[in-house]
Amino acid sequence: MKRETVSLNSVKVVDSDAQQELLDKYDRDSAVEKESGDWRYKLADIMGAILCLYVYMTCAFGAPEALMHRAIFMCFCLTMTFLLYALRKRDMGRLPSWYDFIFISAVLVVCGYVIANHHSITTGTGIASKMEIYLCILMVLTVMEAIRRSGGTSIVIIIAIFLLYAYLGKYAPGALKHSGLSIKRIASQLLLTSEGLFGSNVGTVAGVLSLFLIFATFMEKTGTGQFINDFALSIAGKSVGGPAKVSVVTSALFGTISGNAVSNVVTTGAFTIPLMKKTGYEPEFAGAVEAVSSTAGQLMPPIMGASAFIMADITGIAYSKICLAAIVPVLLYYTGCFTMVHLRACKLGLRGLAKEDCPKLLLVLKEDGYLFLSFIFVAVMLCAGYTVTWVGVRAIPLCILIAACKKKTRLGLKDIYQCLQLSGKRLVSVAAICCGINMITAVCNLTGITQTLSNVILKLAGGNFTISCILIAIICIVMGMGLPTMSVYMLLSTVAAPALIGGFNVPVLAAHMYVFYFGLLANVTPPVAIPAYAAAGLANADPGKTGWQAFKLALGGFLVPMIFINSPDLLFCDGLVTFWVIEKIITAVVGVMLLSTAVEGWMFTKMPKRQRIIVASAAILMVIPTTLTDIIGVAVMVVIGLSQNRRLIQQE
Repeated sequence: MKRETVSLNSVKVVDSDAQQELLDKYDRDSAVEKESGDWRYKLADIMGAILCLYVYMTCAFGAPEALMHRAIFMCFCLTMTFLLYALRKRDMGRLPSWYDFIFISAVLVVCGYVIANHHSITTGTGIASKMEIYLCILMVLTVMEAIRRSGGTSIVIIIAIFLLYAYLGKYAPGALKHSGLSIKRIASQLLLTSEGLFGSNVGTVAGVLSLFLIFATFMEKTGTGQFINDFALSIAGKSVGGPAKVSVVTSALFGTISGNAVSNVVTTGAFTIPLMKKTGYEPEFAGAVEAVSSTAGQLMPPIMGASAFIMADITGIAYSKICLAAIVPVLLYYTGCFTMVHLRACKLGLRGLAKEDCPKLLLVLKEDGYLFLSFIFVAVMLCAGYTVTWVGVRAIPLCILIAACKKKTRLGLKDIYQCLQLSGKRLVSVAAICCGINMITAVCNLTGITQTLSNVILKLAGGNFTISCILIAIICIVMGMGLPTMSVYMLLSTVAAPALIGGFNVPVLAAHMYVFYFGLLANVTPPVAIPAYAAAGLANADPGKTGWQAFKLALGGFLVPMIFINSPDLLFCDGLVTFWVIEKIITAVVGVMLLSTAVEGWMFTKMPKRQRIIVASAAILMVIPTTLTDIIGVAVMVVIGLSQNRRLIQQE
């Protein structure tokens, strides 16, 4: 039964208070977004703006010596952490207490020591003195507390386990056993080298990652979000199940700017979820669509999430190549999502939005399309081979100049200051986590545990490639349930990725993208699917049911990494686009669509259980990179399609 079209005027958008309540509940980083008149926030605002100016100047004109530069950066970030994040969640909003000032003093003392003595540290023996040992212990405890406040307890526990392993390794069982490291040796590595607390990951955050986070904040401020919303309405609003498709398009495009799944859900879902419910989608399904669509925003080039910048640092692969490699996976992911929402709309007989509520595409582009010019500049310059730093330094002022073309988007000095201070505060949790992960990396380098754990994975899998991939995928998803995506990637890039690279000669880019992708999918995997629970709050739906519906919606996406790990050419690892690559992209799209069809149980009409099993099996077969399996998959699609068409004619 066909339903009537829905008018936008009849849709009630979720109010800002409800949005903030959900952000406070599910997104720790929402603490930095709040505005307040007390001295703590004013000081954090000033520090955030100064930090962004410092980052921009060092990227544009050159940074000080690495250890000094990173210590300055972490001094700002850790100090802001203890100003903005309370000791306990229930204390949020209260002014800092005496213990917060103790942590801030510790940051100033240790970072100040490194800054003042950076020359002697870098040219010295590299062996920590008694005082430096105490300073290192103080810094480790301070960083762990900063991570606990801004990122959660799980990552702190993992860091503590690695540090204990470094010291007590002689008591470890079997292959994990090593001679054990002295506190002096550990402290020397953590405090006095550029491969410890102030390692290269912090350098990445203090450089290109900060630049693009600042750029994204400026894009938000200029009203790019509204342009994205109007653009999505113009291209998908009138189609079958239009509101859900608008949600997919809006979340995908907005996600490449925000880089935060929960924030993306709340920002875009406040409009799209009520719209989907009004159209006729179940509340759980509406929430799931928003959660699944928002999650993959970190995969969207050219401004991917923080993990992509870290990946470039860890692998030594140019960021532009990582963006290129992400194109096919993100295309396949959203193909699966788009297919599912379309089929559900067909099943329920849902219509799109009223024609008068959908702006014309040409009018949208004419009115606000100029806002996307700086975004296009970034994509073009990266493709042209310019460095990420070069592009970022020029993209920020370009964004400001382009916004000045019209009065409604023009930024004044106050607006620019607000963007800088907000960007600086958004760096806080990322910097703290990177500093913590650097400790784990240092332990891995000192003990050689990376190779040991890789061997354990290979042994558990019996040396079988497929079983190894499945095992690593499970590890990524389980760890991702309690950790931010960036933390999962950084941890497993030192353990799981080497198992694929060393054990099966998988290209470095494919192995790291595989780990990153599955860490991302943990966001829509129950029982801890945080974006789905945030979406459930907007939809007034059951969180558990919304989480499982999101998992079901994303099943097509779960097939994607299995496809590209078996066919690394889909990531353009060698930069070539051959006929075989094009063929494999087409068959991969078919495979994802087939699996989505099987999960939804609908093609042209309802599918019998037998057909769903056959279609799902054919979709999984298409993971195998052979012509035979591709032919089988396409043949199944054609045969089932004809059968469905005949059945539809009989019903009519």
